[in-house]
Amino acid sequence: MAETNTTTQTTEATSQPAEKPQNNAPAPAEGNDTPKQENAPQNAAQSAEKTFTQDELNKILADRLKSEQKRWEKKAADEKAEAERVAKMSAEEKAKHEQEKREREFAEREAELSRKERTATARDLLAEKGAPAALIGAVDVSSDEAVTNSVEAVVKAFNEAVSAEVAKKLAGAPPKSGNSAKADPFREGLGI
Repeated sequence: MAETNTTTQTTEATSQPAEKPQNNAPAPAEGNDTPKQENAPQNAAQSAEKTFTQDELNKILADRLKSEQKRWEKKAADEKAEAERVAKMSAEEKAKHEQEKREREFAEREAELSRKERTATARDLLAEKGAPAALIGAVDVSSDEAVTNSVEAVVKAFNEAVSAEVAKKLAGAPPKSGNSAKADPFREGLGI
């Protein structure tokens, strides 16, 4: 019975700080006339943040752990089923299965390598056309033709956007031109 009380007291002690946010701001000293409004922006920012109780955090963590556990259990079950299926195969079937597995892995690596090569090509084309490399995300790298067409479209759209922004910045009132018919007082003073 003593153990139960100790556990309860420990749980209560650990859950209390989570329920009450602690204010680490120093208390104003007596005779210090600093206004309390200086802390108002900090308090507003702190109150905008969501606080959780220990029970809420425990529930969130438990839910995440359950979902991860289910995912890993499913993966383990799939691997076990695959191993059982392979164990039931004859030697020829196992060899064929392993060959198919290697071919799939090879095709996946080949596709990834091709995608990386097309991405490098797209980056080079963008640099060649004077467009920033940050636009690479807008380029379609699914095929060689798609890379070329996509780079052309992205560069065209980028150049149009830049031109429109420059025109917008320059759209202010034109500078006033000086009237050359008017005599220059400085020139008159020099007799020129």
